[in-house]
Amino acid sequence: MIENVDQRHGEPLEVVVRKRFGDISVRITAAGEEYDPTMEVPLGTGDDDPDRDIQSVLRSRILRAYDSELSHSYKNNRNVVILTVKKNAQKTLWLTLGAFAMAIILGVILQFAGNEAVIAGLNDNLLTPIKTMFLNALKMIMVPVVFFSLVTCISDLSNIFELGRIGGKTMAFCLFTCVCAVCIGIGVFYLVQPGAGVEAMPVSDASSIGTMEEVSVLSIIVNIVPDNMVDAVLNADMLQIIFIAVLCGVAVGAIGERGKVLKDIFDACNELFLRITRMIISLVPLATFCAITSLVSTTGPQMLTTLLGLIATFVLGLAGVLVLYGLLVLVLARENPLHFYRKFAPCMLLGFTLSSSNAVIPTTIQYAETKLGVPPKVAAFSIPLDATINMDGSCVYLATSALFLATIYGVDISGGMLLTLGLSVMVLAIGAPGITGAAFICLSTLVAQLGIPVEAVTILMGIDQLMSMLRTAANTTGDAVGSIVVAKSEKLLDTEMYRG
Repeated sequence: MIENVDQRHGEPLEVVVRKRFGDISVRITAAGEEYDPTMEVPLGTGDDDPDRDIQSVLRSRILRAYDSELSHSYKNNRNVVILTVKKNAQKTLWLTLGAFAMAIILGVILQFAGNEAVIAGLNDNLLTPIKTMFLNALKMIMVPVVFFSLVTCISDLSNIFELGRIGGKTMAFCLFTCVCAVCIGIGVFYLVQPGAGVEAMPVSDASSIGTMEEVSVLSIIVNIVPDNMVDAVLNADMLQIIFIAVLCGVAVGAIGERGKVLKDIFDACNELFLRITRMIISLVPLATFCAITSLVSTTGPQMLTTLLGLIATFVLGLAGVLVLYGLLVLVLARENPLHFYRKFAPCMLLGFTLSSSNAVIPTTIQYAETKLGVPPKVAAFSIPLDATINMDGSCVYLATSALFLATIYGVDISGGMLLTLGLSVMVLAIGAPGITGAAFICLSTLVAQLGIPVEAVTILMGIDQLMSMLRTAANTTGDAVGSIVVAKSEKLLDTEMYRG
């Protein structure tokens, strides 16, 4: 910059060090001809000044290596270069929490001071569209991120037995935590007993009584193998996409040297969509503000008091699941769980905001690899699989909600029925897609199996959005914990990164 500065007008070169939201950056401004610091400098003949020539090349290579932290602009005959030298790892968390608090305040103000027409217009024309576009953007990249990450990492595995070990350990972890989550949900319900003492509600229509619907593990397993690859992608069926990606990854690795071109293409696509993910995630605070403002302004504070007993029971059950995750990190991974919750808090908050396990997959993978020390070949395989079948928050929700509805409708759930309830909850949670409201749809199937009137689920419609956000945060946490436990068992966990 000094060499390029315009000396004719005597303008100085300015260097400013700035700190904003914990980020530290250096801003260099100078008048002169346009100068791009990231432009590649070719190595010359060295006849005039070989040392200077080599220094220019080295400087260019170093700056190009930091191009993601370097920005350059040229305007009004002035060059401006900004280099970010330190990023605040908690900036997104604090911005999101600030947006969350401001959204609640604005939502309450709108609820009490605004009229319904203003709230509806603001929600329909601004808040909901922004929230929907952000969620659609995450859903848009969900399939390519999962697919290319899996193919890239599986093709790097030394042998198929390594893949089998990782997959087997991931499945074992999911089944164990699902059983524990169902037991926790049933246990906290009988501890708190929400709805006890309430007079049984009448059934308005006899035809609304549910009939037993067949839900089997076998049908879920058979459905893993798609009959059409395009349909699997269009329907965003994660189990089928994982199956296709595993096949492609194994095939690319088996081709050997001839598959190097294919592997390079998959690697490039993986980098592309991860970069797009980071660009989209930078807008999380805005999406949080719009989502929470819409939720509070349209439903009102009474949402938080309606069915308070069930909400308290559900939150207590989720707290038990989070304690279970901490114990698993402590016992199985032999690491401090406080490090995990401190680093993973922003991702939990994102899951709470979006209420979609699948939509958070790219961010969960990114945090596992860059914050928690999980290697890519474990994170890219175990987290999408966990996000598809490891629905511990949904298990607690289905168990507590079904027992609550049975209580207020006077349906007796005996000891034998409890076993049926537990097995049905596990099968439904495993087979449920990781999208917003999927557990609520599964609840309709569950109440039908237990002989509870199907109309009963309408009682929970007012609070399902809040419960969906809570259970998604727990589901996302379980995905990350599973990857840590599997990586530690394979002796692949970067403990320095995890503890750092």
